[in-house]
Amino acid sequence: MRRATVLAPAALLLLVACQRPEVEAFRQHPRSVVVACTVTPEGPGSKDFAATLEAALRVRLASRVTVVPEGVTPPPDAVRLEVDLKRKGVVSHSGNAAAVGVGVGASVGVLSAAAGDRDWFFDGLFWGLFAGSNAAAGEDRYSWLGYYPDDISSDVRLMQPGDPEPLAVESIDTSDLLQTLEPLRGDEGTDETRVEEAEAQAFARVVVSRLADRFQWRRGAPSYYGAPVVAPEAPAPAPQSIDPKPEEPVPEPAKS
Repeated sequence: MRRATVLAPAALLLLVACQRPEVEAFRQHPRSVVVACTVTPEGPGSKDFAATLEAALRVRLASRVTVVPEGVTPPPDAVRLEVDLKRKGVVSHSGNAAAVGVGVGASVGVLSAAAGDRDWFFDGLFWGLFAGSNAAAGEDRYSWLGYYPDDISSDVRLMQPGDPEPLAVESIDTSDLLQTLEPLRGDEGTDETRVEEAEAQAFARVVVSRLADRFQWRRGAPSYYGAPVVAPEAPAPAPQSIDPKPEEPVPEPAKS
């Protein structure tokens, strides 16, 4: 235990030492970040979903680094957070597990029979049940959300000008979002726009969390490039004490 405690700082120093100089420079002095997302395949709603992703990422990133707002000309040294996200339909939902089991079982049974295996029926039955149970488990993973999210895969790269080598690379798929997806209830679970917002927010949480761990970003007040710096309000002057008006002497009654 003592040895592990001693070696941990050394391992951390070795990891930092092995980083490229530009990565370490960015870690120490992060620059403004431009967010750019692409969603494929292109189709109705793909650009809207890309815009939703960009907005969610900007909000989440702004509490860690300075973010360039949409429509603002970035500084020359700004880095780009590039997201290429592919949507592959919706994750497994009710009714697919049985179909998967039958399909796999039939395929295995046919192959076993063609190979001359006399137990082809049991082979097909076993693998069909196995595939069906796995598909059903996949359905149960998402049923508590109140909706079935998109099945996605994505590549995230942090690029700096003039350098083809990314400062950071991350690969994120639907399973990475499972713990951060927001449950939706009632009509929200069938509202496509609301579901996409929940997916975008979960995606932004995962991306920023990984980048914050990699570059040791701390949470702070939101920071946007080009936003006016609001000077702190000067404290109100302390009220001056007012001396009470001296009491006038009461004249003594005249003596008769």
